Amino acid sequence: MKPRLAIAITLAAAVFTGSLVQGQASRAAEEQFKAAQNKEEVEGDLQGAIEQYKTLAQGSDRAIAAKALVRMAASYEKLGQPDARSVYERVVRDFAEQTDSAATARARLAAIQTAPLAGQTTRLIWRDRRLSTSETHQISADGRYLTFSYSGLTLIDLKEAKTKTFSPAMLGSGKNEIGWVEGSAISPDGRQVAYVLARVPQPRSPATWEIRVLQVSGGDAGKSRRVPLNADFEGNLYLHGWSPDGKEVNVTRFESQKNLSLFVSIADGVARVLDGRLSPDGRFVADSRQDGGNENLFVKTMDGKETRIDVGPGRNWNPLWSHDGSHILFFSNRTGTRSLWMAPVAGGTPSGPARLVKERVGDMYALGFTRSGALYYLSGSRNMNVYVAELDAKLRVAAAPSMATDRYINSNSSGVWSPDGENLAYLADTVPAGEAGPVVIRVRSVKTGEDRQVPARIPPSGLVGPVRWFPDGQSLLVASRDFRVLNGDVGYYRVNIVSGDAELLHQTAYQRVSTRPDLSPDGKTIFYLETPGQPVRFDIDSRRETRLTAVGDAAVRGQPPITLAVSPDGAQVAYLGKYSVVVASATGGEPRAVARFSGYWTAQERDDGLGLAWSPDGRYLFFVRPESDTGDGSKTVWRVPLAGGQAENVGLSMDRIRALRMHPDGRRLAFDSVVDPLSEVWALENFLPKPARSK
Repeated sequence: MKPRLAIAITLAAAVFTGSLVQGQASRAAEEQFKAAQNKEEVEGDLQGAIEQYKTLAQGSDRAIAAKALVRMAASYEKLGQPDARSVYERVVRDFAEQTDSAATARARLAAIQTAPLAGQTTRLIWRDRRLSTSETHQISADGRYLTFSYSGLTLIDLKEAKTKTFSPAMLGSGKNEIGWVEGSAISPDGRQVAYVLARVPQPRSPATWEIRVLQVSGGDAGKSRRVPLNADFEGNLYLHGWSPDGKEVNVTRFESQKNLSLFVSIADGVARVLDGRLSPDGRFVADSRQDGGNENLFVKTMDGKETRIDVGPGRNWNPLWSHDGSHILFFSNRTGTRSLWMAPVAGGTPSGPARLVKERVGDMYALGFTRSGALYYLSGSRNMNVYVAELDAKLRVAAAPSMATDRYINSNSSGVWSPDGENLAYLADTVPAGEAGPVVIRVRSVKTGEDRQVPARIPPSGLVGPVRWFPDGQSLLVASRDFRVLNGDVGYYRVNIVSGDAELLHQTAYQRVSTRPDLSPDGKTIFYLETPGQPVRFDIDSRRETRLTAVGDAAVRGQPPITLAVSPDGAQVAYLGKYSVVVASATGGEPRAVARFSGYWTAQERDDGLGLAWSPDGRYLFFVRPESDTGDGSKTVWRVPLAGGQAENVGLSMDRIRALRMHPDGRRLAFDSVVDPLSEVWALENFLPKPARSK
């Protein structure tokens, strides 16, 4: 036999023998896999099955090894052990070519990661209705103190269940000055409160902003000092919180061209630009921004090196470091609702997949972590109801207000009487509180209680403001936002209350227009405010739009009005501003102040427009004013005579009052009372993984 032929025959025999051995090994592995599977599924001996799967996972047959790992992870799941995740991750990482097993592992990983973490608990800590319309930011590290700014500044001692309020004068505002607080936060050690104090030294002068620190414990308790800032440190300021080491405070500086996120030293006022959340060790900053079609998280080092934290699809925003820096919590909409997630990190880089912490969190607002690992946050349900208050002969409230309707309780608003006083039109939110859904118009008979929906035929849109009756009593002026248009233009429609037929009267851009219009008594003119507070009248017949003389606040120029109301004769328009009520001609001209006051409108209250209404005889104006001395966040209703005289409290005080409307008989007042969702302090506990014990 030739040597070359002999070598070929030998090699062929070796290959055949190897294939035979490999086939026998594969069949043996398959039999062992079936035996392990039988132990898992028939005998129910999960721990025994896991040991057999571990042996198979170390074998040379990669297909069997991948299948064994998948079954091993499934057994861990049945036992409720966390090892399942790491095993599935191993299959995805190391056995990608085993497509069926890898696909199963990926599917199970997705299911595990979108299941809320087991074992977590929540506790209700505190309720205060002022929290919903105040500026609240940071819990103290021991979970004892929380601050919020509401005209002045209030410190809550959650342990002792006590509050202490500091007025603007106590916080550094001078005598006869107008002052208010723009954000506050307790220091990590719970001994100081940082805040921004806005001051208007004298009428018609511009406001100035200061960063100040209030000592709340120790020998200097109650004393406030100003953080020294450079002379060129200009622009509006807003305070967000403290750095973890308690040496700096985080503020936003609002300027005409740009906004800056700064960390300012409380010792010497030195500021550095840092956009995002500072990690507990001060080495990293976490932030979120648009990234392709999604919004993703990013972590940046102090020298500018950036790492993308890939937490999954959808919008992922508002990152917050855990107390030990091991995780970044964030909100995500990937499950279709606003939910709380967390991603593990180490050294500023991802160290594992993101996990769902709490689903459907609604308007949850994170206040920060305590040293124990508890996350404190604001939550609660939003309630809106239309009430009716009866007035006596002196136009004071005669009895406790009552609900105007028994339909859609806690989700009805903006009641307004028809010209004959026989019907009340209002808006109703048709979905449960905390969820977005269609708002509809309803009309309720004052005499019979019959309550029916108006079949408004408005293009795909959303009602964005209260309605007004036309003088015929058969149609309503409705402001509605058209979501088919980029950013959503606002259209003013005339809607028939029986047929629902809608006629578009006027349309303007959403970003620059108020959604709280008023209608002249003859139904021929629409009045509204353009941002920021520019009065506009639109004549329906001529379709002519006229910008009236800008109405600055009578006490301080540059403070625009937040709502308006047309007089019963259509000759005048009243405007509610930050510090006063003013009246001007309906065709323009300089306003005159009829009432002045001090107090504080929150951003939410300014957006709502609060309330302003004429008495049917045109002799009085009823208005909502801020009450910085009530101490409970309620709002009061006052009236002022147009002929001159002092404003008087009508005896009506409730949770945030807005949308005032007078009945044609002049003896009934309709209004909204709103309790916003962020009025409860909760603690979320036992959801972070326990730190590994050092050996």
